[in-house]
Amino acid sequence: MIEMFSKINFILVNPSHPGNIGSSARALKNMNFQKLIIVSHDNYQLAENNEAIKFASNAQDILKKTTVCENLKEALSNTSFSVALTARNNRKIDLRLYPIRDVIKIAISHLINSNREISFVFGSENHGLTNQQISLCNCISNIPSNPEYQSLNISHALQIVAWETYYAIMEQNINFTKQSLCEKSKNNDVASISEIITLLEKLENILIKINFLNPLKPKYLMIKLTQLALRSNLKKNEINILHGIFESIINNINKTKS
Repeated sequence: MIEMFSKINFILVNPSHPGNIGSSARALKNMNFQKLIIVSHDNYQLAENNEAIKFASNAQDILKKTTVCENLKEALSNTSFSVALTARNNRKIDLRLYPIRDVIKIAISHLINSNREISFVFGSENHGLTNQQISLCNCISNIPSNPEYQSLNISHALQIVAWETYYAIMEQNINFTKQSLCEKSKNNDVASISEIITLLEKLENILIKINFLNPLKPKYLMIKLTQLALRSNLKKNEINILHGIFESIINNINKTKS
């Protein structure tokens, strides 16, 4: 069971307050989770930040192991299924919205079948997640709350999701060892979200070269293609094939122009 808990990430995108990071670390330790990831350009130096340490209480070990990434793509480098947590429903992104308990069961099922990490992604306290950030996730979920005041503190939202995930694992009596997880995923080597995004960056380069995509006015084309790719559950060998095809296309375009 420890192996399963270690494959579930909680990602905070641009958190505003170190205290919320400390509170999030404490919430994760309460529920037996270990992996907190921060997306930020700021160097919080969490192991030395007094506010973060104060709110982490006895979860300073989680705080010290917290990973800080430059962007969400980097944070999702080992993730093959991610859930964006957002209270907004008026998005211009065609991602399915699941109730929180349903999406947790879907995510756990994906983890079991793929033996790849899953992630829950939370936006900043001030602005939430951008459309571009949400497009890197497989689906959307939110936490039911007072419709007149849906603004949850980021650490409180994380605590709820962590508890629901912990409860779902316990309720289903999921107790897969590292060996059993590997056996399940032997023929299902799913690509990570980061690997898919790298592939799409190459496709974007091709679309610009053939004047199909105007980089100054991209609109929602790449967001739509990202969603399409994430729905496809691409495997690593399929990613490699597409990389080869795209490289051949780029080489031919360059020959034609030279």
